[in-house]
Amino acid sequence: MVQQTEFVRETGLLRWGCFWMCLTVAPFLYFHKAPDHETVMRLYTDARQTKFWKKPVLNCLTDEDYRLVTNFPDQVLKSAMGYVSMDHDVAQFQDAEFNLPDRPSDYEGLTYSLLAFERPTGVHWVLGDKRGCNILYNPDEGLDINPWKRAIFWRGIQIFQKDAYETANA
Repeated sequence: MVQQTEFVRETGLLRWGCFWMCLTVAPFLYFHKAPDHETVMRLYTDARQTKFWKKPVLNCLTDEDYRLVTNFPDQVLKSAMGYVSMDHDVAQFQDAEFNLPDRPSDYEGLTYSLLAFERPTGVHWVLGDKRGCNILYNPDEGLDINPWKRAIFWRGIQIFQKDAYETANA
């Protein structure tokens, strides 16, 4: 699977693109596919140029600071989903302030979880199963996350089939 370390520093993916890469890969993983480098860069470029509510979907903090800020994660997910299925949609649920859902009903509708691991310079995001127990994709396999503590927040991703009306009118 494509890794954030396979891109040049100027794209911002090398050091700060773990969250964005997880969002990009999730729809592909659901359909047992992998995005190629060209697709990842097309999604990256589109996200940097597309604006919602007067903010870019994806931006760097400054021209010299390549840390990526994903302002609208749902838009990144929807863009990636457009490359693999027009019959499905995707939603991202914001930070939940606990390690794991307390009850099965809390993650029943989820497809994946986005898990953060604390590291000395912030957090590293990985894509986990819906319960957050197994890591399915690490955007930087060179980082050993085993010694790091899992952060107390996580996010959920739900992939679902559009209903017949939506599909017919898409």
